[in-house]
Amino acid sequence: PPRERLQAEAAAKLGCEAEPDLFRRPIALADEFIYEEMSQIPLSKRTDAERQAWWLKYEDMVMGAAGFTADEAQITKLLQNMLSNNKRLALFDDVIPVITELKNMGKIGGLITNADRSVHQMLARVGMPPLLDVIITSEEAGVSKPLAGIFEEALNKAGVGAEHAIYVGDQYQ
Repeated sequence: PPRERLQAEAAAKLGCEAEPDLFRRPIALADEFIYEEMSQIPLSKRTDAERQAWWLKYEDMVMGAAGFTADEAQITKLLQNMLSNNKRLALFDDVIPVITELKNMGKIGGLITNADRSVHQMLARVGMPPLLDVIITSEEAGVSKPLAGIFEEALNKAGVGAEHAIYVGDQYQ
């Protein structure tokens, strides 16, 4: 499901009722925080306590930018609600046909993600691994997007230079 919807559902459990669209810009703003933080120290290299504090700050930023005020206990509860959502990877209907066609054209396909190694199981559930030549996680690469190292790792595994590659992201900006 879209992140805005998940955020709206979790916020509603705290009595903060809002349409999912209200969270689109706040999530984008908080994502900028993620990118900046990950460019300094990847999430995979942080302690559990640091990761918890990081996610609490992220949720606080989202809620604040959406116009809601919440104390630390409420933000903690919101984070628990978000993490308890059954977030299963769901593909758009055209993903498998497009990637299949690109593969049939001899193109090398891959995935670069800041998710941890559990992404491999999620991809397997939707049948993606046979279609992807390269799968790079920030945990495996030891560096996160937006740092160049994770992209260089993907290029190396694909055996191509940057001038022969296209990266398609999934964020609003």
